[in-house]
Amino acid sequence: MRKQVNRFYTLFLAMFLMLSAVSAYAEISINLIRQESDASFVSYPQISGMDNTFVQDTINAAVLEKTQPHLNTLMVLQSGVAGELKAESQVRIFTHKNGQDMLAVLLVAEGRMPNGRGGYQAIPMMFSLADGQAIPVEKIFSDAEEARAKIEEELDGAFADELSNYLDISALAPFPIENYLLTDTGITFYYPENTLTWLSGRGASVHFLYHEIRPLLDMKEGSLLANLDIPMLGISAEEASEFIRKSVADGKLPGLDVRLGDQIESAIDKNKLQYDPEGFPTGEKYQLEDDRYRGTKVIANDEGLVTALISTRMNLFGLITGESGMEEAEPLLGSPLAILPMDEGAANLYSLPQGTLLTYRISENDLKLFFDQAGTLYAVWLEKTN
Repeated sequence: MRKQVNRFYTLFLAMFLMLSAVSAYAEISINLIRQESDASFVSYPQISGMDNTFVQDTINAAVLEKTQPHLNTLMVLQSGVAGELKAESQVRIFTHKNGQDMLAVLLVAEGRMPNGRGGYQAIPMMFSLADGQAIPVEKIFSDAEEARAKIEEELDGAFADELSNYLDISALAPFPIENYLLTDTGITFYYPENTLTWLSGRGASVHFLYHEIRPLLDMKEGSLLANLDIPMLGISAEEASEFIRKSVADGKLPGLDVRLGDQIESAIDKNKLQYDPEGFPTGEKYQLEDDRYRGTKVIANDEGLVTALISTRMNLFGLITGESGMEEAEPLLGSPLAILPMDEGAANLYSLPQGTLLTYRISENDLKLFFDQAGTLYAVWLEKTN
């Protein structure tokens, strides 16, 4: 039997916003409409509570239009056709200093597709809460076509060595720059269905941290991005220190949905596994397939619990791998609990170069910052204390 459930979630600032700025749209409600048929379901957002009902209706109609093919599939499954569909949504509001708040919606469907075959589809949507219109990528980059070309070149180099043995990297181009979604840590781009897929069969997506593509972004005064309340685009040292400490205490690194204490099998189910796990001094290390984890290893112990996250591709609220120096850590974190020089032998055990490890204890977790011999931050290492 098909069921329809309306779930109303008021967008409290503590839930959806990382800053305490008051938004003109703070009273908007998100109605997550969920339709079910046995084990299959489709969940999609509709907004309510806006003073401007035209804008509200415009956004709701656009979201429903993107969702309708999967609702039709759900009806087919309800009639008794074999198969299963799981389609769910993620929603985020980004506040803007000049009132140009944005709504980000990601609809992810896996299982029976509208064409009748099994598959995976991710549909990103970005809307202006000022006028209800989709935000074109030209509002994000100074020159979208130049950005596309430079990103294609970057991807070819980034993926050539690591993925070329089992993935046709020629399918990385053309890069789907128009299929983008803003996140707290960067921008994710989604390849259209049946173009580029990972080994798991899921459609590929590529995530760039903001600092990695900052020269391409339109950050001039008055631009859309320049006034967004996104910490990774610029915060004070005091705010950065607070964000770092909270993140570490919570057992999380920015942009990653796996945290210390999670079950590794649950992490693999959500993000899939890129290749078989490898040995690590405290257990095994896993490379997850989702591109947010490119450069990040998840460490799990013999009981299957996540005990550490080690990232060589991270912006820890201003402490950036490959950029930040050792002198930048103390103003944010104070004096370390321990300073450990690591020679070649010790570093090799952890797949690191020679360097120095600074350890900071925050709550029940250790934040370890590894600097190479040049004094540049090489890896951010978050670990549960024994």
